[in-house]
Amino acid sequence: MEIQKNSRQIPSNKIYTANKKYSDILYGYLQHNSFLDKECGIRYILKKDISFVKIANELKMHRQTVSNKFKVLIEQNLIRYNEELKRYELVTIDKTLATLLPDETVRICYNTLQDRCLSILAYLLKTYIQHNESSCQINLDVIKEYVGICVSNRGCNNQVIKDSLLILQKLGFIQYHTERKLDKETGGIRTIYILDKVYNFVTFD
Repeated sequence: MEIQKNSRQIPSNKIYTANKKYSDILYGYLQHNSFLDKECGIRYILKKDISFVKIANELKMHRQTVSNKFKVLIEQNLIRYNEELKRYELVTIDKTLATLLPDETVRICYNTLQDRCLSILAYLLKTYIQHNESSCQINLDVIKEYVGICVSNRGCNNQVIKDSLLILQKLGFIQYHTERKLDKETGGIRTIYILDKVYNFVTFD
């Protein structure tokens, strides 16, 4: 899979994503609206350009929600304030803890989807690459743990993941299918999810 130009780092490890207060939508927004300091390779947004009211309007959130989630990103060391240059900087994440997604993909996700979907896409892309871009089984419980929702809730929370997979497939980012198999331990029939393809970039032309 070819890394697209102007790709952005998106956290793809549960040390970030499993935090219930982490907002992948806000982080994606900041990545998309950041500038690259070519001298040091750091992406940044000037302090004067950070307006919680503006961000809240664009992301359809409350201003206080944006403010709180922004503080969490600082606590997670995903962004930091550079007092000397009066700018917020996006901390470069260890490549084992992040996935590169094209800027346009990030923009599409934060503009149209809810929190968790961008993280799930990053997780699926990383998983797909780890399996040499071949079909592989994915586990709903693992994904639930990854995005910080209760694993034992197999009703509502399973549906959250199923709906996310469905929307990502409808948008053309992934292809998956399900199979019904006998569970040798319980003797019952269970549904397994097979990830067939992941695309880091889609067009709607």
